[in-house]
Amino acid sequence: MLLDALARAEWRGALRAAADAGAGPLAVAHAMDTAKSWYDSPPPPRAAAGGVWWDAALAELCAPYARVVFLGDSMGATAALRFARHAAAVVAFAAAGAGRGSTF
Repeated sequence: MLLDALARAEWRGALRAAADAGAGPLAVAHAMDTAKSWYDSPPPPRAAAGGVWWDAALAELCAPYARVVFLGDSMGATAALRFARHAAAVVAFAAAGAGRGSTF
């Protein structure tokens, strides 16, 4: 069972499977940088702040939980690593070489 869930479709199945496998109830939060500033700027008015707003918001969000895991891909992977101090574990990945003629 997902509690307080706002899970993107690509993660919803994995989170349900983790809960069903005995991870217990999960509280899920989804952070998205709508300014596409690589988590450097807060929401509007979007003045660059060196990530200070995001750092404070994540600290407040994570404080009530004994165990926090950040999961991110692409720009979200950057954020997961950048703010890893708020988590017990981080899973971060990004596809590389997706351009024309590249190999994986």
